[in-house]
Amino acid sequence: GEPDVVIGVFDGKFGLHPDDEEVHELLRRSNRPVIWVANKCEKPSAQITATELYGLGIDNLVMLSAAHRRGLRDLVD
Repeated sequence: GEPDVVIGVFDGKFGLHPDDEEVHELLRRSNRPVIWVANKCEKPSAQITATELYGLGIDNLVMLSAAHRRGLRDLVD
């Protein structure tokens, strides 16, 4: 079956990657709701770097650290 929602996960620690634009466009064209996530954002410096992802046209970005279990509640909500 088709998914009800898609979670697009980016590496927030290193900021915008050259392939991120292609991934963003592919998911955006899926005609499914997309939750945009920047992972590896356990440090404030990574959260600042992850803001580069807004340059893709993302309005709402959930910043989390899956390994440290930070921000997972925001993702669930």
